[in-house]
Amino acid sequence: MLLLQLASCVKPYNAPVPAAAKSYLVVDGYIRTNGPSTFRLSRTLGLTASQPQAESQAKVLIEDDLGNDYSLSEQPAGTYTLSQPQPLDSTRHYKLRVTTAGGAAYASDLVPVQLTPPIDTVSWNYTGEGVQIAVSTHGAPGRPTTFYRWDYQETWLYTSAFYSHLVYNKDSSEFVRRNEDIYHCWNTAGSNTINLGSTAALAQDVLSRQPLGLILNKSVKLRIRYSILVLQYGQTADEYKYWETLKKNTENIGSLYDALPTQLTGNLHNVADPAEPVLGYVGAHSVRSRRIFIDRTELPLPSNWLFETGYESCGKMPDVYSPFEARGLLIGDKTLPIDPAYNEKGAEVGYLGASADCVDCRARGGSNLRPSFWR
Repeated sequence: MLLLQLASCVKPYNAPVPAAAKSYLVVDGYIRTNGPSTFRLSRTLGLTASQPQAESQAKVLIEDDLGNDYSLSEQPAGTYTLSQPQPLDSTRHYKLRVTTAGGAAYASDLVPVQLTPPIDTVSWNYTGEGVQIAVSTHGAPGRPTTFYRWDYQETWLYTSAFYSHLVYNKDSSEFVRRNEDIYHCWNTAGSNTINLGSTAALAQDVLSRQPLGLILNKSVKLRIRYSILVLQYGQTADEYKYWETLKKNTENIGSLYDALPTQLTGNLHNVADPAEPVLGYVGAHSVRSRRIFIDRTELPLPSNWLFETGYESCGKMPDVYSPFEARGLLIGDKTLPIDPAYNEKGAEVGYLGASADCVDCRARGGSNLRPSFWR
């Protein structure tokens, strides 16, 4: 009884969390010599904040070791891009300069350009658990790259639960044939892990079948057709060390024996106050890429395999609405028409319809516009 009384006296305590006294600049991006250079500038978040604050209306320049500079334009807010008609000179060293709208000046260290070797192959292998994506590459003879990083962009074709042949025409107050396909959509996502590789401990600058990611075999990404674009970057030892530390700080924390977070030091500095922390590392390199496709028919899965589509709650059959109900329900944004409904004698008695979330594939974040690279 005493224990129960003690437990009933315990009151929840919400410790006061002070707002961050100062937010620090975060610079995300790199100087690309063989294409557009894009940087996203933002501010660190307080514990109570939910969305990163974009650093807008800044003056952002790329500068080389000869004093030449290249101005980046902002679009959208906080994103700055340099679109050079000609590649940057890979024999030069480069730095990034940022002057905020408030007048604070920041600069990165001058860094050499790393020439990234081509990707040899992007391959995949079915493991039973899913599809393992891997990349193979090697450095140029006499000029090893040694340190590598990869990003990727995934795109997959998916369908909604029901195909809609009808759309309500408000001008004629009739259901007419739908010309726009809202059944097939493509979704795209970037990599959410830091993928690194090093040949420093190897006899040759060769990486074979370096794992990039595993797609679980019930994933909707594999249901019809999937594509991945792999981007490869050669890095200096310092840049690799920065990304390796970032990887440890973001991915290896959670158990008693994980490595403790370490101070993340990049190569950016406040010009007037070098002691101010600035998050980010500005490297300079070319980028290599390769795309592959994986078709559902290539996977050793039974024809009745159940993928997790996200449409499980939609059921197998759409609802039936009388003509009166249809005009009241199917002209809004929450419910959409599918087809006419017929009775057992073949007479039209109303319309089939379902939740827009089950009919319009765009409601799940994808686009019904076919990507230019899709084949």
